[in-house]
Amino acid sequence: MKMEKLKSIFFIALVLFIISCRKNARNSFPGETQQGKNTIGCFIDGIPFYSATTVFGFVSPINVNYYKDSFPTLYSAGYLAVQGIDARYEVDIAGNIVINKQKIFAIGDYPLVSQSLTICNQNRSCDYIGYYNSKTGKSYSAESGNLTLTKLDTVNKIVSGHFYFTAKDSLGNRIQVTNGRFDAKYLN
Repeated sequence: MKMEKLKSIFFIALVLFIISCRKNARNSFPGETQQGKNTIGCFIDGIPFYSATTVFGFVSPINVNYYKDSFPTLYSAGYLAVQGIDARYEVDIAGNIVINKQKIFAIGDYPLVSQSLTICNQNRSCDYIGYYNSKTGKSYSAESGNLTLTKLDTVNKIVSGHFYFTAKDSLGNRIQVTNGRFDAKYLN
């Protein structure tokens, strides 16, 4: 009986060790790359935010779509949608970064200013840039900022870039998103 109990404890400890190693290897602030490594990171009011999954990996930490051509009734041509999720619930900035931007056809600089959610709800193809804090339940929409697209490879479906923006919530509280970067393989 004692031997079975020891085997069970050893097995549980081994599984937890493997999971924690996998989590630590995958969840860290990304370097700047242009290889489709499916990473995103930035600083929210100076605190590192990066794509991180839960321990068991049920959350996809980065989702990127690019519609070079229009997609009838949903997206206009040149529509880029980037979502990064930081699921480290032990940090105060856990949540989502979203960059939905129209008229992206080449590398270069693009202003980041959100349209109203009313416009976005009526027409999915709109500029919406923001941050949602899953701990506080607050949403912040970008007032100003910039996206610099450094790679848009439509053959290998890789998109990379840098971003920053200032955003505010419905009460006027502001946050600064700085030193943002992403590198991903996109769908579509």
